Amino acid sequence: MVWQDGVGDELVRGSDGSSKGSRSLIHDAQAAAPKVVPAATVGRLLRSARERQGLGLDEVEATLLIRTAQLRAIEDDRFDALPAEAYARGFVRTYAEYLGLDGDQMVQLFNEQWSATRFRPAEEHPHVSTPIATADESARRHGRRLMVFAACALAASLSIFVFARLAGSGQPGHELRLASPPGSAPPRIATPRPATQPPGATPSEVRVVITAPGGPCWLQARAGSATGRVMSERTLYPGQADHLRGSRIWVRLGDPTNIRLRVDQHDRPLEAGAEPINLMITPGAVKRV
Repeated sequence: MVWQDGVGDELVRGSDGSSKGSRSLIHDAQAAAPKVVPAATVGRLLRSARERQGLGLDEVEATLLIRTAQLRAIEDDRFDALPAEAYARGFVRTYAEYLGLDGDQMVQLFNEQWSATRFRPAEEHPHVSTPIATADESARRHGRRLMVFAACALAASLSIFVFARLAGSGQPGHELRLASPPGSAPPRIATPRPATQPPGATPSEVRVVITAPGGPCWLQARAGSATGRVMSERTLYPGQADHLRGSRIWVRLGDPTNIRLRVDQHDRPLEAGAEPINLMITPGAVKRV
């Protein structure tokens, strides 16, 4: 005779009504733990594809000329370890297509991950009592200082030009004649001619040609400052060139060691290592900023 006692056991009775013990209603059953499948991320997909093909990070570096540390950061989904968002996006596309994956789909997944990590709800961010200037704010301040400096330089140039017009004939290249005694040859003082400009360029513009003979290099160019209009954003490969033209051009280079820079038909060597650098290119000047 059997009946349930409580919830999890049943009592076993003999024919004479005596108890012969209890036994569990569930015999040798274990609750199966749900299997957690990690979400597919850019890093996991790329690492899985690379390992399926039996490739090492050193082999990928030798082919794509992307450093092992940067490849490992991508596979670990640590995009903040790369110099910039566009830099990371270009590496993800190049790496994915090298492994035979769809570059557009990987970039779309990268954009979703980037947005999820950069735009979190307000309660997830720690409270900061003291305002901290962001990189964008610092760039804007730097841009304003450069604009003030340019305005002062322009005002000084205009003052010199007006003074020259009042003191001389006002015609560049013409000669100034000074009074001299009768019968003597008057002395002649030639005014300097303006410097020649590259064909098609105005005195306030500069022409820039960037090539990458040493290997691929990501670049971003903006008009005026680091927050200005985007003029170009791409990864240059050997044999490719980027042509820029403007009065003030801000450029960020991912790997300066691979770059050849020509400004107004003159080579401008870059004394920099492999770390990303920022340049401000103006007529007659190339400065690191």
